[in-house]
Amino acid sequence: MVDSCKPFVAKYGQAMIDEFLNYWLAENDSHTLLAYEIAKRKTGTFDVPRRLKTWASNNEGRRNGPKQVEQPRPQSPRRTPWEQMGITEEQYRALYK
Repeated sequence: MVDSCKPFVAKYGQAMIDEFLNYWLAENDSHTLLAYEIAKRKTGTFDVPRRLKTWASNNEGRRNGPKQVEQPRPQSPRRTPWEQMGITEEQYRALYK
């Protein structure tokens, strides 16, 4: 499988090919099959060019750098009940005696 990926290094880059191979050459829990062998048994084939194309499109954002993490919005200070009502503290206290 490694040899079948070599022609695609120029198109996808060595880093993506390495990630692809690390994923698909991982062993199952019982260490008897590789991930691509399991996929091949399920589908009847393992078409490397098609799988690479899908891998590249699924990981496109990762190849362009880390995703931008949205910064949390600063919280506005909590307003007192009388501020929320638009009255003074004295007016608020007079209402709720």
